[in-house]
Amino acid sequence: MAQSPIYKRIRRAVQSQSRPDFASTAKGLLVGSMDATTIGYVRFMSHNFTYQPDLNRGADLMNNFSQEVLYLSGEARPSHRRRHSLRLPLFPLRRLQKASVSSTHHRKIQS
Repeated sequence: MAQSPIYKRIRRAVQSQSRPDFASTAKGLLVGSMDATTIGYVRFMSHNFTYQPDLNRGADLMNNFSQEVLYLSGEARPSHRRRHSLRLPLFPLRRLQKASVSSTHHRKIQS
């Protein structure tokens, strides 16, 4: 896909900035976000309706870049421990609710 000279200049400037080795992930996320977003906009402007995944990917990469910058500035990374949550399927609850309603309704009829 053709890229504008301005975009190429900005991309080269971002890539050529010297960063410490520990910031290479952030740099990759930023450049990836720029690329995906630009491709999405070019597709959108050319009426190619497959642009949304590129824009979504660009937004995701930018969010990841922002998080990486926070981590580099000292914010603690979240632990990847699995959290246990109680998730019950809805259908048994609905059955219980129906049973409760019908037994209440049945009692009222008998009274």
